[in-house]
Amino acid sequence: MIRRGFTLVELLVTISIIGLLTGLFIPAVNRSLTNNNIANDAELLGSKIESARLLAGSTQQFDQTTGAIGYYGIFISPANNAAFYIVRLTGVAGSLSFDTNNCDVNVVKNQVSAGSGSCIVETVKLTNGVTITPANFQPDSTNPFIIFKTPTQLIYSVNGDSAIAPVSNWEIDLKTSTKTARVIVDMVSAKTNVTY
Repeated sequence: MIRRGFTLVELLVTISIIGLLTGLFIPAVNRSLTNNNIANDAELLGSKIESARLLAGSTQQFDQTTGAIGYYGIFISPANNAAFYIVRLTGVAGSLSFDTNNCDVNVVKNQVSAGSGSCIVETVKLTNGVTITPANFQPDSTNPFIIFKTPTQLIYSVNGDSAIAPVSNWEIDLKTSTKTARVIVDMVSAKTNVTY
């Protein structure tokens, strides 16, 4: 007698092998996608820092009448760790407290909290599951700003609510549940380096 088809036992063994292989394969794919997400977001952060630097270099924002100086930069809001912001700030030499265009540090923070405003150039959302946190901000960790002076592109950080200071170290962590990437911004060239 010639037998055609599969027996029930053969079919169940085949299905259980396929289920076992799928169960092993899916977590590996998820880890790989998570690692790709964090790498993509680290690359995106580096390119947006470069964009802010180029914005500062292409803008002649100095008001002879009021002495207002312009800055472009990156702001990481402590209230929203799933995004970062390219922002515009104005102030006088060595300070961001005097502002004819209403883009001092506190105004920028309020606009970021509200989700819109004239001082926000761009809101950059991170991939789902990736969060951003300031790792090491010098001199003031309460103001996660990195700013570039127009048109010279000199790099500064914000100290307190108004004073600016040359950057001595700027590091940002991008995190997922399984991996952390640290983006380090060079204080001279503003180039970024990523370590995992």
